[in-house]
Amino acid sequence: MMMHLNELESLSCCGCRGLRFTHSSDFPCSLRDLYLSDCNLKEIPEDICHLSSLEDLDLSGNDFESLPKSIKQLSKLRRLKVNDCNMLQSLTELPLSLELLSASDCKQLRSVPDASELVKAEFIFTNCPNLEETAVGNILASVEGYEGELYWFSFCCPGSEVPEWFSYKSNESSIKFRMAWHACFNGL
Repeated sequence: MMMHLNELESLSCCGCRGLRFTHSSDFPCSLRDLYLSDCNLKEIPEDICHLSSLEDLDLSGNDFESLPKSIKQLSKLRRLKVNDCNMLQSLTELPLSLELLSASDCKQLRSVPDASELVKAEFIFTNCPNLEETAVGNILASVEGYEGELYWFSFCCPGSEVPEWFSYKSNESSIKFRMAWHACFNGL
């Protein structure tokens, strides 16, 4: 498809609802930024690891249920956005290079990978009402003892009270942690 564009570094196909993304090799491996939001994608190809130069990948607003495990091989990927992916149920292993994982408004998202090796990443799980408490708890536990510099972590838990497993509590609608985390709870 685009092999003659082997120097291309950034490509935006946002809103191209008829886009067929069946093989990553259709895109030049020189891509650093790939924006495929709102393209009606039902699946992300397993060979996405072919895009080894990717730093920024936006898959927001699509209809896939999961990401391929090969995404972990994208060793330069720093930003991954899957906002508004209402069919997304789980996130697989992620690249260690990740600095931002934004998965806001993913209504079916239940589980996320162990984040113990991603403590420098910013996590955003706002308005993910089916996110399992253990998933959020595991992320919090993985960064709780971290001594280095952290970015921030944001999530919303549905309901009218703070879950028992959550050790930081306040009468306010948000809490700021000593390690710059931010959490908000709907209904408080």
